[in-house]
Amino acid sequence: MKKYLIITFYKCSRTTKLISVLIDFKIEFEILNILDFLKLYKKCTKNIKTYFNNFNRLIISGSCKYELNNKYVGCKTGTVCDIINVVNKIYKLFTNKPVLGICYGMEILGILHGSKVINIPKTIKNIMNISKSNIGNKMVEVNKKYKIFNRIKSKTKFNHTHKKILDIKKIPKKINIIATSDYGIAGIKINKKRHYGFQFHPESSKKQGLKLIKNFLEL
Repeated sequence: MKKYLIITFYKCSRTTKLISVLIDFKIEFEILNILDFLKLYKKCTKNIKTYFNNFNRLIISGSCKYELNNKYVGCKTGTVCDIINVVNKIYKLFTNKPVLGICYGMEILGILHGSKVINIPKTIKNIMNISKSNIGNKMVEVNKKYKIFNRIKSKTKFNHTHKKILDIKKIPKKINIIATSDYGIAGIKINKKRHYGFQFHPESSKKQGLKLIKNFLEL
């Protein structure tokens, strides 16, 4: 049986919903709260690779805290830098295994590959008629050539809760944009890897979102 590692950052309704959906899919998984792991990390570096080799898939969840603006791999100040750097070390152990980043998880995936996280620009907020956060079911256009979108409509609504986005001006060539929305990048795939990220929350997006998660589980 495939075993999944779920990285979480801060307990909130989105994380709880994701766990509930994975339970419904009857998959075997373990939850790793990254803040708890940071406290133990220096003490268990010798066994870390052995532990993570037990998992066949990685899911990096959303978060309700720890903003990623202007952060990058190797930064040294504060909790967010600690999060990025330790997730990067874990992520490298899943190079040849499927990875899914959801919302905050997609933003981290972007940072790990040289992208930049920014606030949703005011011009886009005005067009979308939003104030601080992009919340609710919003239309997303997906590139159907990718297997992750099997049985999903090319234009469909997914549930969103986010203030940040990946800067479309700072996307390296190894990041393929596979879904877009009015705010910009809604989905990415890392070139030559089965690594995907979505700004929206498929776990809260009813049938289309559940199909997307099922497609990931079948990779």
